Amino acid sequence: MKLNLEIAKEIIRLGTEKNGSLTDPSESILLKEAGVAPVTAHIEKLSLAGLVKDAQPIFGKNGGMWISYGLSEQGLTCGKDGSLLETTLEGLFEKPINEVTKSVYDLMQMAVHHTKPNLLQNWFLPFY
Repeated sequence: MKLNLEIAKEIIRLGTEKNGSLTDPSESILLKEAGVAPVTAHIEKLSLAGLVKDAQPIFGKNGGMWISYGLSEQGLTCGKDGSLLETTLEGLFEKPINEVTKSVYDLMQMAVHHTKPNLLQNWFLPFY
């Protein structure tokens, strides 16, 4: 699933508004309209990037089962600095952020930049 920048920004904005305490995504009109599954996927990806922490299931104040979350210190810092948030989120869109694709991406970067381990070019070309 491709990240939606507006959903990611809204997750960070709402978490910043709550000052890092557990946040109910159903309180946001944008997140509620996006739906539970896409919001949960974004929370997971933002968690892997270190911006979100303490994800746990809740019954939303505005209905439905949701995943609540808090922001990490890095997430709060990004939420308070719009340009830092833009830069950080751009980085998430440019690079893979789940554990498996991050490992493959890191190996490919090592091969491209000729750092150890030395991988043959025919190994990583199919991944581009």
